[in-house]
Amino acid sequence: MKIAVFSDSHNMLQGMTYAVDKENPDVIFHLGDLQQDAEKLHELYPKIPLYSVYGNCDSNYSGNDKIIVELEGKKFFAAHGHTYSVKLNLDSIINAAMASGSDVLLFGHTHRAMEKELNGLIIINPGATSPVGTYEIITIQNGNITYENREVEIM
Repeated sequence: MKIAVFSDSHNMLQGMTYAVDKENPDVIFHLGDLQQDAEKLHELYPKIPLYSVYGNCDSNYSGNDKIIVELEGKKFFAAHGHTYSVKLNLDSIINAAMASGSDVLLFGHTHRAMEKELNGLIIINPGATSPVGTYEIITIQNGNITYENREVEIM
């Protein structure tokens, strides 16, 4: 299973459509800012399941600020991160993900890509799809998770 993870697209759909066309993911996560970008992406690719949360720039959105999704036997904790103060430190969001029994923590908000592992928890921030231009590809194969941050290369 291939998973594309986007965050902080800020009304720049082109980077996400480029990545979806290039990567052909089975599932998409959008981690907020802006929720309408996630909705537009889902309209363009209705056959690809899309999971999203709202961010600090999504004031008119009444959805979830966090979700827990199980894929291929792996549990994903996804949040934008603003309600966990991730710009100050990651303690709160890491504790929440660990308390949920998740295997992978996905968050955005900082606009800085990050990948690390802590006590069996994979922690990923895909960075900002716009204006920085990065996203994450996660692959689950035979129960193993691999991940790679990639740059948007708009032609």
